[in-house]
Amino acid sequence: METKLKRKTNYNLRATMISGVVVGLALIILAYLVGPGHDQYPITYIICISGYILGWIVAIISTPMNEIDKDKIGRFTGLVGSFLSGYLLSKLDKVIEEILNPDQIFTYLIGARVLLFICCFGITFILVFYYRQYKWKVAEKG
Repeated sequence: METKLKRKTNYNLRATMISGVVVGLALIILAYLVGPGHDQYPITYIICISGYILGWIVAIISTPMNEIDKDKIGRFTGLVGSFLSGYLLSKLDKVIEEILNPDQIFTYLIGARVLLFICCFGITFILVFYYRQYKWKVAEKG
């Protein structure tokens, strides 16, 4: 019974990884197609990479591997949370307000970049979270 569960989990992991790679490649192609000119590609790719990195960080924080990891991550997130909620958020308020301005957000380039960021964040979060949550749990059990 446990071998069947392990086999099913391995299949689910492979299916998740393959679909993640396909979606990731599609996002890279879309990022290339979004820009009106070659000078716009680097910023679009930086926005995508930022989404990937932020998704990775949030997924790692969301899935501690053991109690020691949980304790260290808890202290780290408390420290970062204090910094983000206080100083950084007050400084970034105007930037966020400008990015999410209804007159600007629905323009082709800005809207596409926001959606690319959200998609890159989401796909990375799903892949890292799923792998950390289920791959290691199955490996620990046998």
